[in-house]
Amino acid sequence: MPAIHFLREFVAAGGLMSYSGSAVEADLAVQQTKTELFINVATAKALGIAIPPSLLTLADEVIE
Repeated sequence: MPAIHFLREFVAAGGLMSYSGSAVEADLAVQQTKTELFINVATAKALGIAIPPSLLTLADEVIE
């Protein structure tokens, strides 16, 4: 089942995508000002999901 996770590590381990605040940017969650988008295109292909190129260009990291 495709899901959006809250940590990049889930995407690196095979999750579809992650969209969350940067944990490196701040110690407290209320201080987070930057959000990051990670996409695993190998997982998307395995699930038969086409990721639009416009979304891939917005991603902070695309995992092959």
